[in-house]
Amino acid sequence: MQLTYFVDGKPAEADPSGPGLDLVAPQTGQSIGRIAESGKSGMDRAVAAASTAFVANRKQPTHQRMPWLNAAADAVKVPPTKSQA
Repeated sequence: MQLTYFVDGKPAEADPSGPGLDLVAPQTGQSIGRIAESGKSGMDRAVAAASTAFVANRKQPTHQRMPWLNAAADAVKVPPTKSQA
C-alpha cells in the first residue's frame, strides 16, 4: 500500500526520486505500507497552495473560520484505544 499526501485538497504525486518511509505496524513490527515523500517540488506546491489559501481567507472573521477548523480537527482525530477510554 502506497500512501500519498494532499495539496490543495487533491491527492498529489510523490517525487519518484524520494526514498519514502515504511509504515510499520507497532503490534507486529511488519511493514504494512509506504509513505511517499514530497521532495522539493512537492513542498513548493504545498507552500504555494497554502499561501494562496491564506491570502483568500485571512480577512475572514474567526466565527466564519471555526466550522471549517473544527471539521478539519474532527477529520484527523484518532479514536481512543480501550486502555485510554
